Amino acid sequence: MKVKNYFLNDNFLRNSYVGKNFYMYKHNSKNGGSLNWKFHPLNAAIFAKASKEIKLEEIELPAWVQELEPEGISIYKGPKIEKFYISADEYQMGIMCHMVVYPSEEYDYPSFGVDWGVLTQHIFHLVEIHPLRKDEEYIKRYVEPMKNVYNKYSNLHPYKIEPKAKWSAPFRSGYGFLGMIPHEYVLDSINMIVDYFDLWLKYWREATPQEDPNLRNEARTRLQTMRQLMIEKDPGRGVLTKKYGKEIAEKMLHLMFG
Repeated sequence: MKVKNYFLNDNFLRNSYVGKNFYMYKHNSKNGGSLNWKFHPLNAAIFAKASKEIKLEEIELPAWVQELEPEGISIYKGPKIEKFYISADEYQMGIMCHMVVYPSEEYDYPSFGVDWGVLTQHIFHLVEIHPLRKDEEYIKRYVEPMKNVYNKYSNLHPYKIEPKAKWSAPFRSGYGFLGMIPHEYVLDSINMIVDYFDLWLKYWREATPQEDPNLRNEARTRLQTMRQLMIEKDPGRGVLTKKYGKEIAEKMLHLMFG
């Protein structure tokens, strides 16, 4: 499968993941260097697609972030969007990128989330479009179309992992994807996430304010509950704590999901 036009040629992309020559650093932070998320090909692809349609306004980061990761994290807001968080960070196991997008409070279209990275042994791949209601009409509109994207990448299904965390079960669509994928499928892995984002972008494009206060409150309550649980229970807390310490890890989780 050839990579889509969001990236450079296939050979360069593959080689960039074998080594780390593709990634660019600026040694201007206290921890010895900050990875600029804009140079990560997956982040760059999704942000480019978003920017073509959404007028995103960058939000000033807290001082502690600017000192610690001046180029590793950015947060935006825009029409119909409360928060568009995007980052890249390097851990001992490899480089990970993270992305979450939350709708503004008057809307009930789904949120979007990605954790993705090329690690030593495999590609860690997590993408989900989180439904904010569970009624039949909502499922038909927002969840069922995900099945087409999910089935398109059936070659990756053998590497799928069933999530074990019970707390996250109520917020799953049933068609998201969590897996540990062999390196040779890097292009399929990236293209799958971009296809999910294309679908989410369609939902954003077509979204109108939810006029029914009960449905709007249901969606908002569900989203707030999910975000709070992610702050408390997200499995990334461990690696963040190991790298930055408990206090900064807590702040980062609130920055991402709060």
